[in-house]
Amino acid sequence: MPQKDLSCYNCPNPVFTGDSSQLYTVRIWGNDSCSVVRPVMIQVRQKPKTMELVFTPSLCGDATGSVLFTPLNPEVISSYSLNHATAQSNGFFNHIPAGAAIFTITDTASCSFDSLLIIPSYQTVNASFSTSPSSGVAPLEVFITNLSSNADAYIWTLNGTTQSTDFSHFQADTSGLYHLELIAWKNELSCADTAMQNIQISKTGF
Repeated sequence: MPQKDLSCYNCPNPVFTGDSSQLYTVRIWGNDSCSVVRPVMIQVRQKPKTMELVFTPSLCGDATGSVLFTPLNPEVISSYSLNHATAQSNGFFNHIPAGAAIFTITDTASCSFDSLLIIPSYQTVNASFSTSPSSGVAPLEVFITNLSSNADAYIWTLNGTTQSTDFSHFQADTSGLYHLELIAWKNELSCADTAMQNIQISKTGF
């Protein structure tokens, strides 16, 4: 079919939209109605193919992720870039925060191909605390030890009321159930872990 992958086949400036190389012939007429036939080869370069795309997750809130792109045909690639930053000659990028990133490959014909990458994340925060004593008779002073790991910020609440970040003890003057909660996180609240404990305070026996 003469019009295959062409916007038109009998016009002076057809537009090619194919995804593979094609050989065409074009007939050109002069003012004297004489014509000549010439071959026209349109070369379509294929997008570089990924052999392996390896992610190292980012510690939540930290720029600790990495990505390694290994192409099947490295000889056709001239540069790599991430988020349109300065291009480099290899496909390894590190110090990447979690989330979306634009990965760009440029081939030896200066054609660029963009891909959307999602850098995964992980978090190792563990919220934990102990109380001493964990129950007793009012009035009672309760001491708190923060046992959290891999955290650098804390929110304490006692019966729904926010306490200071270095909350370490409280006085239980009346009987009842005291609900103690700790939210611990690193860098941002999306990397939080929660621990909670109920402390039962009884009435005095006198």
